[in-house]
Amino acid sequence: METLLQADDLNFQYPGQPFGLKNISFEVKKGDFVSIVGRNGSGKSTLIKCLAGIFFNYSGKVLFNDEDIRDIDKKSLAQHLSYLSQKGLEDIFDIKVKDFLLLGRFPFKDKFDFSYSKQDRDIVRDVIAKLKLEEYENKILNKLSGGERQKCLIGLSLVQLNLTGNLKNKMLIIDEPLTHLDIHHQKEIFDILSNLNKEKNLTVVTVIHDLNLALKYTNKTMLINNGELIKFDKPELVLTQENIEKYFLATTEIVNINNNNYIVL
Repeated sequence: METLLQADDLNFQYPGQPFGLKNISFEVKKGDFVSIVGRNGSGKSTLIKCLAGIFFNYSGKVLFNDEDIRDIDKKSLAQHLSYLSQKGLEDIFDIKVKDFLLLGRFPFKDKFDFSYSKQDRDIVRDVIAKLKLEEYENKILNKLSGGERQKCLIGLSLVQLNLTGNLKNKMLIIDEPLTHLDIHHQKEIFDILSNLNKEKNLTVVTVIHDLNLALKYTNKTMLINNGELIKFDKPELVLTQENIEKYFLATTEIVNINNNNYIVL
């Protein structure tokens, strides 16, 4: 499989702080669904901000489609890579869901173009249908529940990436998509991501705290500890009892049910 994203000897240091990313190198192939795991403060969010082109003051390289991400035009990058932060929608208030989703077309607009075309609206309608957002589209965004808003955020990214087109060369990077969500919405969000990955070949990279979700949904897992890449491989080879006890300081048992591994505390 072709490489879509590559980190080559990536190092990052926060000014005046001892913590940083240290000599991280890996490749994400087109069509991968990657989970990034590690204890709080291990560097997961810092890493994906470098991968998404949010942080640039690092040494080493981050390549997207074989091009240094720092050399890619911002608009062009936004048409192929979408990043969802942990922050969510705290600063967005009275806007209807369907109008919010249209904001995802901004990377395709000229500097002084503030109108939306039929194509823009068709792309939004396709995303609304795909994510089953019909019952929310005319509701005010900040009136929705956490799970509903998270679906809308993913919808915004899909509008940005253009779900109606070929997603083989595109990537969605998410920093912890399940914060404050109940079990129902956790499963719903990951089912959506998994279907997009399998049906549309969308490459997904996401920070996950629930290790069982990493085992169930992703095909590769990256374990980060103290700014270092410990292991990047199939989830069952990374999330071993030994690694969980060593890097998460938790005593666990790995059980296999119907050929699926589960982590039991």
